[in-house]
Amino acid sequence: MSIVDLVHLSRSYGSDPEWVLAGGGNTSYKDDALLYIKASGFPLATITEAGFARMDRQSLQRIWDASYPRETQEREAAALADLMAARVAGEEKRPSVETLMHELFPYALVVHTHPALVNGLTCSHDGEAACRRLFGDDALWVPAIEPGYVLAQAMHTAAASYAERHGHAPRIAILQNHGLVVAADTGDEIDRLQRHVVDTVRRELAREPDMSVRLMDAELGSWVNRTRQAITAAIDATTDTEDVVFGTCPEVAARLESRSTFAPLAGAFTPDHIVYSGSMPLWIDDESDLDATLPAAIARYRDEYRVDPRIIAVRRRGVFAVAGSKSGSQTAYELFLDQVKIAAYAEAFGGARHLDPHLVAFIESWEVERYRKKMSTGGQ
Repeated sequence: MSIVDLVHLSRSYGSDPEWVLAGGGNTSYKDDALLYIKASGFPLATITEAGFARMDRQSLQRIWDASYPRETQEREAAALADLMAARVAGEEKRPSVETLMHELFPYALVVHTHPALVNGLTCSHDGEAACRRLFGDDALWVPAIEPGYVLAQAMHTAAASYAERHGHAPRIAILQNHGLVVAADTGDEIDRLQRHVVDTVRRELAREPDMSVRLMDAELGSWVNRTRQAITAAIDATTDTEDVVFGTCPEVAARLESRSTFAPLAGAFTPDHIVYSGSMPLWIDDESDLDATLPAAIARYRDEYRVDPRIIAVRRRGVFAVAGSKSGSQTAYELFLDQVKIAAYAEAFGGARHLDPHLVAFIESWEVERYRKKMSTGGQ
């Protein structure tokens, strides 16, 4: 195994939207001395060897025993400083905040992805029980917890307990409201583990959501254009209306029938959703006279959440995504569709479960995710 194999594996999963969207997911390769981890700002789909930060493993190991302040911001700042200090001499890239999580697996390769199908399990009310039923003790279930250092420490403890019971470290970790981690010494074994998890979950599904694109007729197209203008006027008059993305499909249309059918989407499932499409969509109950009603609705949203909405869902019409640019809005819409899939898949496991409000607040205020959001929007 080598860094070349890691690049090939990373691109394979990063270019497949069933596994990774936008800048999500991370991968690593380790030898006896170094850990190569995806650096912030480098999408897996196009990553090269230059996109991996080189970390000194001995320095990373010392972080496990370090003492940090209890106060959240001070703790995160101190842990981040130690993580940056663990880079090898001359390394300037910023390593993934999940570097410690990768280090704890004593295997050459670690792949962390966010497949909607698996997140139908992780983002469900009965996810933990279903995980144990489907995978027994082969998979390590990790409850929803603050990402970064706290998550790594919790996984470190759980993995040590697993190793005591089994005589080897876990190869599969399923993270509540987050995603899937698999670890192995070869790319073939990574692929086998990934397929095993996905195929096992797929057999449990109640249905597959219909995500086929709905073509716009003349009436809908005219309404969409008017609404785009109303949105840009209410949010940012300098934004081109073409930067606002509109879409719908049969599954989205079914969710837009009422507030109750939309409820599974009224929240965020994972950190990626918060970063790219926001923690809460704006629901518009009446699509008539939006020129008059949208400004007030957006102003109320801004007062409550201190940001503009990235997703605007209009009852029985469709969904608008607005994120400052055409590419940003398209990404926001794709992450919203990912949530739609997750909500459908979660029906097989007791229904959708959003991230708890305190975790949403942590992620929104976390310097690491503010940095990632900045990188995702080209530094805006």
